[in-house]
Amino acid sequence: MDNYSIVRVYTSEKARYEGDDLAHAVEAFVRSRKIAARCVILRGIGGCYESGETASARIVELSYDLPLIIEIVLPQADVEGVVERLDAMVADGIVAVIPANVTSHRTAGALVPKNLRVRDIMTRSPVCAHADFPVRSAAELLFDSNFKALPVVDMDRRCVGIITQGDLMERAGMPVRLGLMPLLPESDRERWLRSCEALRCDGVMTAPPSVVKENARLGDAIRLMDREKRKRLPVLDDSGAVVGMLARIDVLRAIAVTKSATAAGEPKSGDQRVRYVEELTDRETLSLRASTGLKSAIDALVANGEQRAAVVDDDGRLAGIITDEILMRALGGQIGGRFSFGVGRRARLAARPISGIMERNLKVATEKMSVYEALGLMTRYGLKRIPVVDSNDIFRGMINRDSIMLAFAHLWDTPSSNTRQ
Repeated sequence: MDNYSIVRVYTSEKARYEGDDLAHAVEAFVRSRKIAARCVILRGIGGCYESGETASARIVELSYDLPLIIEIVLPQADVEGVVERLDAMVADGIVAVIPANVTSHRTAGALVPKNLRVRDIMTRSPVCAHADFPVRSAAELLFDSNFKALPVVDMDRRCVGIITQGDLMERAGMPVRLGLMPLLPESDRERWLRSCEALRCDGVMTAPPSVVKENARLGDAIRLMDREKRKRLPVLDDSGAVVGMLARIDVLRAIAVTKSATAAGEPKSGDQRVRYVEELTDRETLSLRASTGLKSAIDALVANGEQRAAVVDDDGRLAGIITDEILMRALGGQIGGRFSFGVGRRARLAARPISGIMERNLKVATEKMSVYEALGLMTRYGLKRIPVVDSNDIFRGMINRDSIMLAFAHLWDTPSSNTRQ
């Protein structure tokens, strides 16, 4: 059984929050949380309040302040945040939390609710660049944020392009991916930034960009991302101005909280959807022994074109993860051809085993875990990938966001509802 609770608000028709009906405001708040919750608003036919005032729906003594009950059924992990917000919203009423034994949570067959719009899950008011910005300015904006792309807009905030990590590496010569740039020696980083001062954003951006309207159905946006192989889309309002960004992680969070293809119960006849992690065949499989030296680990990552590898013991059991970022930190921000490993302290440093610097505190999926549980771990902790082990803790590869999207692709490869992009 899942750990759920019922948050119940006892209030009245006249209750308000910031000028709006309290019930409507609570419903809007729950929807904005993007959690696996259901909200029901019930109007009573009679009752009384703490003051002794009575309310009735009888015609002869009809009241204009009938009691309301707002019920929210939600996972236990989300209760604290919801109750904290309700405490600020409910100025006239009672908030109660009741444990609930939920034996299953299922929704209709779609991956995401059909009425879910892009605006419901997008990141609002994104940072934007202008076409005539120096590329250096755009790069520094990305360094200072968690974003991997910037919409490029004109003076009316209409989208004319997008600058991605790939654009910076391919067209502006960025030496390493964005996540590693802050780890480069300051002189190397500044040298590259100076080389970008003469470049303008319109010279490196991808144009025209793939975009989506904020009122488009999320299902249509997912199909567009899948068809054009985009990880993120600028979101436009009716005037064509950029008002948000829709990223792959936003889509996966929406799928995770919907839990529409739960592993509970037997699949229906002809149901081809993936239910368990063991069915995800698209995996990263690179692994290194814990005794591998730092230099050898770098060589393995470069040779395989990977940013990370699992670290295993002699029996193949998962022991940790090593990444290019961890290696760069250990080697003072220099890897590959820019670093001499041949003599003295540097040679000794490069020969150290990766077991001394690997990440050990891991979130792990098991082969028998439902895809939705694994996806929940990834979205809850902001992970791009997660290692998989079998019942004996033997490493069986890493699944990533692409693995999940690929597994679900056939479920949204259906005719669009003709939403204009």
